[in-house]
Amino acid sequence: MEYNWIVNAMEVKLSEGEMKDVVTHVHWRRIATDGELSAESYGCSSVGSPTPEEFVSYEDLTKEEVESWLEASLDVIEIDANLNAQIELKKNPVDATLPPPFEN
Repeated sequence: MEYNWIVNAMEVKLSEGEMKDVVTHVHWRRIATDGELSAESYGCSSVGSPTPEEFVSYEDLTKEEVESWLEASLDVIEIDANLNAQIELKKNPVDATLPPPFEN
């Protein structure tokens, strides 16, 4: 199983003291892939306010840094378990939608 974060958007506070474009929320998707099958989860996570010492300017943020925020603020084990369950249901479905066995 392969897992990937997709960062769709980041909400920012335009100014907070001397800091500019301070990220407040991250809109994300987490995608699990197993061969040809995939499942995804999505959400929006609040990001705590940084101190001036730990602040990284918006244009210098890396995907890895934003992913570390997500992993610190979310229950990734639970998200991945849900994604695994979705893929397992695709492999071994328990429900289906069938057409009526008669003509309308």
